[in-house]
Amino acid sequence: MRLDIIACGSLCIALVGCSIHPIPDDLVGDTTVQIVKKIRCEARLAVEKYASGPRYKSAAIAYDFRFTVTENNRGSGAAGFAFPFTNGRFSLNIGAGEDKQRVGVRNFQIVETFAELRKEDCSVQATSANYRYPITGLVGLDEVIGTFVKLNEQKLLEQAKGPGASYVDALEFATLIKGSIEPAVELAPVADRFRLASGRINFSADRMDVHRLTLSLSIPIKELPDKGIRERAGEVGTSETARDRALNGLERFKYFETQQKILDSLRDAPLR
Repeated sequence: MRLDIIACGSLCIALVGCSIHPIPDDLVGDTTVQIVKKIRCEARLAVEKYASGPRYKSAAIAYDFRFTVTENNRGSGAAGFAFPFTNGRFSLNIGAGEDKQRVGVRNFQIVETFAELRKEDCSVQATSANYRYPITGLVGLDEVIGTFVKLNEQKLLEQAKGPGASYVDALEFATLIKGSIEPAVELAPVADRFRLASGRINFSADRMDVHRLTLSLSIPIKELPDKGIRERAGEVGTSETARDRALNGLERFKYFETQQKILDSLRDAPLR
């Protein structure tokens, strides 16, 4: 029992001991920079596997990282006092508590061409999935980039017109860690004396880490002289064009996601 209390207490202390600004670094050895590097190295392996030809040299990949960390710390205590009387005993219970919450949100975007990605130093990289804290391990980019290349090779992506056309995939991982400790003491009654009869302390803490990674992949488009056909996916063009299309893909995805949330809230709103 004593070991269980010590273990729970250690977990609670670890959660409380995190920085005032909750960040992924608090729970794992990887910093935000290292997490990004591992994901880019995973993308590099997939690019070398599926898109090593010159056609994809100027293709681009844009990443949107969003880390949301929520910490809840709750502490309370109670004590019971016994008052002796000639005809029995009267008990008085008192209690107090305090709840705290800290939220940290980190959001940023990165964009690069496949050629630039191939130059990344990947001497240290993720080698397997981390099911306890997924964002620090392999996240499944082999399938994402492989699907993008296969769709492009079949010319299916050419049907998407406009400068914002790109292939977008969103991955989200959530990890919940929680712990509590509740030691209590009860004292044997002593006659004819006002005294503490019982005491209790309750401490609990939990932390929710939600990691969102949105990827947008695009192959550059070459402007054709024929104004009736302004663009054709798959034609080798400039890397700037691919970058713009990839970034526009992220913004387009965010816009439609926001619109969907608004529609869902209107649908679920009670009728008056």
